[in-house]
Amino acid sequence: AAAWLLTIAPLPAEPFQTFSTEDQAKLRTGEVLVWNDKSGKKRFVHSAVLLDHPLAQVWALLDDKEASPTIIPSVRSAKLISREANVCVIAQETEAPGTGRTFSYMLQHTLTYPSKVDFVRLSGDLRHIEGCWFFDPVDDGKKTLLVYDLHLDAGMLVPQGFIANSQMKALPGIMTSIRTKLASQVWPPDPSAIVPAGPTPAPAPAPVPPVASSGTTLPLGSASPSQLP
Repeated sequence: AAAWLLTIAPLPAEPFQTFSTEDQAKLRTGEVLVWNDKSGKKRFVHSAVLLDHPLAQVWALLDDKEASPTIIPSVRSAKLISREANVCVIAQETEAPGTGRTFSYMLQHTLTYPSKVDFVRLSGDLRHIEGCWFFDPVDDGKKTLLVYDLHLDAGMLVPQGFIANSQMKALPGIMTSIRTKLASQVWPPDPSAIVPAGPTPAPAPAPVPPVASSGTTLPLGSASPSQLP
């Protein structure tokens, strides 16, 4: 069966509609969808959740790179090394699900506001890491479809199938943690809570959305999880 493909191509106008009617219904009831497929020699795991929060709030949560340990249970530490325009470099330490082992590596995040964040391993443990956080506003922006795509290669001694199965067990917990964190937030933030005491500071310049990068990886699919074998 056709799979959710990772390809360099224009995004569909309504990505949520690429899911089957059955899977859309599951997402609307709060279910976290998880599946996996191959793209060439790489095995990707995917997860999707429909969040009852606007895209700006979901983006802001995941854009706080050093807060990753409070959002993703397997991340032990995250330090922002650099941030220029729409590219971030993060030093991260992660525990492999079910093993107790930790791995340290550097990731590059490329932000294409407001639709996606691509990431790829630059150095450190593990042979290869790449993936994407994908955002889609649903129901006139009241909700957000969040899709997580991940390929992880630990080397010849660890089969990709084993890694994929471990990640598929872990992904629902990650998506549920994101949902819980969003539900605990006040949105939009109260500006008075962050204004320091004393003279009124000069207004900050208006934020500029990150510049879309060229030739980045996009998650697309003509079929949804229920249509896969």
